[in-house]
Amino acid sequence: HISKYAGKSESLPNWDVAAGAAHLVGGHAYPDFTETDWQMMARRVFREQEDGSIVADCDPKISELFDKVLPNEGAPNYWEGFMALSGRPVMCIWGKLSNILAEETLTTMRERMPAMHVIELENRGHVPLLTEEPSLEGLGQFLGAVSLERTA
Repeated sequence: HISKYAGKSESLPNWDVAAGAAHLVGGHAYPDFTETDWQMMARRVFREQEDGSIVADCDPKISELFDKVLPNEGAPNYWEGFMALSGRPVMCIWGKLSNILAEETLTTMRERMPAMHVIELENRGHVPLLTEEPSLEGLGQFLGAVSLERTA
């Protein structure tokens, strides 16, 4: 899904079209978004150029991952890097509609790192916005606990 749009940007004529493009790409991840939400999302993921046109605001080279690595080698094995976090405070904010992080993988992550703090978000895919109330509450609790651990 991501490889279809990552690093590829055509110039868009206005913010309404940009909001429509954001909805087209991310509608599955934010099914409860209103038109106002899509307008705000467009301003997060696009930018206006000097000539007034709208373009994606991302690194165009991000598509190289899909063009070079994934087709030739398959998905990388991230478990070693994940397990290197053992003994450190770890938190995962998981959108239940994610098409990147499968529930089975999250279950394995929890088994391998039982102390990991997990926040599960309804009606969110990959990536949650971190403005959702459960995200804000969970981040506050997590950061507060980390702060207490460091001062204890």
